[in-house]
Amino acid sequence: MTHMTPTMKRCILCVCAVVIIGMILLSCGDDEAATANAAPTIEDQIFSVAENSPAETEVGRVQATDEDEGSSLTVDITGDVFEINPSNGGWVLITKRSLDHETRDAYVLKVTVTDGELEGTAGITVNVTDVNEAPTIKDESLSLVEYIPSETVVETVTGIDEDEGDVLTYAITGGNTNDDFAIDKNSGAITTARNLDFETTEMYNLTVTATDDDETNPLSGTATLTINIIDVVNEAANNIPTIAGDQSFSVDENAASRTTVGTVDASDADNDALSYSITAG
Repeated sequence: MTHMTPTMKRCILCVCAVVIIGMILLSCGDDEAATANAAPTIEDQIFSVAENSPAETEVGRVQATDEDEGSSLTVDITGDVFEINPSNGGWVLITKRSLDHETRDAYVLKVTVTDGELEGTAGITVNVTDVNEAPTIKDESLSLVEYIPSETVVETVTGIDEDEGDVLTYAITGGNTNDDFAIDKNSGAITTARNLDFETTEMYNLTVTATDDDETNPLSGTATLTINIIDVVNEAANNIPTIAGDQSFSVDENAASRTTVGTVDASDADNDALSYSITAG
């Protein structure tokens, strides 16, 4: 057996100490690696929502993950149009107000998820889909003198449609007494269909309808066009008063002066005040 000198013993002890210290350091490094915090992750997503949907409409569900078991995650988004709330282990993206496709057709949101120390980010795109909307027309009023010629253009109505590319057609759908007016279905021009007579009709309340050309769901809007007819009194337009045919009355002999014998029945289409006289007999 080899005799170990004190120096050899000291060397062996030093080597053992170095090995033990190295193992301890390696073990600590493994523990640190095992407990190191991992950043949460979230993926880019694309959602769609129909325009005019009410506030608090659910747009989609956002999923974020974290490799660290038991981590508590918080998710936030940019902007003031949408909000995100926790729901059933995930997060739900909802609208904060009604959206309009014609004003803005898409939103790109930055979404951030954090575990309190580290964070991850992603982009969420929300497309606002177009929905057919009814055209609108404004109520209007105007005045016309009676006896204007037939086929005179008296007004042109114009509808407004928020949907780009829609073509409108027009119709008179109410109030057109005796069909006294006509409308061009393409231009909206309203014309007289015959001479107008104040004594026949003093006012018209026309219901004008504009309809879009959507193939699957055509929509309409209506308005009232009030037309007042102005009475014209002149030799050419004044109507002759009429007396209700021949009439006969009786009076007793010796009746006093100014005794009423009878009342003559007469009328005037212009509603003018009438005066009477005996012109013969």
